[in-house]
Amino acid sequence: MSRFQIAYLPTVYHIREGKLRNISDERSNMIKYASQKGWEQISPVSAFFTPYSPLGDALAVIGSLGFKMLEGIDWVSAKTGVSPNLLIAAGMVLFFVAFYSLLARLLGPRAPKARPKKTVTIKED
Repeated sequence: MSRFQIAYLPTVYHIREGKLRNISDERSNMIKYASQKGWEQISPVSAFFTPYSPLGDALAVIGSLGFKMLEGIDWVSAKTGVSPNLLIAAGMVLFFVAFYSLLARLLGPRAPKARPKKTVTIKED
C-alpha cells in the first residue's frame, strides 16, 4: 500500500505501458474510463513518483520494514508477556539515544590531539 501512496479508499490507478494514472477522482465515470479509453485524457504521474521508481521502491521497503517490526514486537510481547506499547516506547528511547549519540560524536567538539613528548638529552663533558 505504501508503494502506491494510497491516501483514501477507493483509490484506483490505471497502469499501461509503464505509465501510471490516478483515476480515483473520476469514480463516477469509471465505466467510461475503462471502456471508452477515458484514461487517455488524464496525464500520467511523473515517472519519479510511480510505484516502480526508486522512491516507490524505498516506500515499499519502509512499509514492509514497519510491518516486520510490528510482527517482531508482537512476537516478543507474546514470549515475554510485556505490553507491546512498552516495547515500542523502549525501542523509541533506544533509537533516539543511539541517534543523538551518533550525532554528538559526528558534530560535537573534537578532543585535542596529544602532543608528542619532548625528550631532553643532557650531555656530560
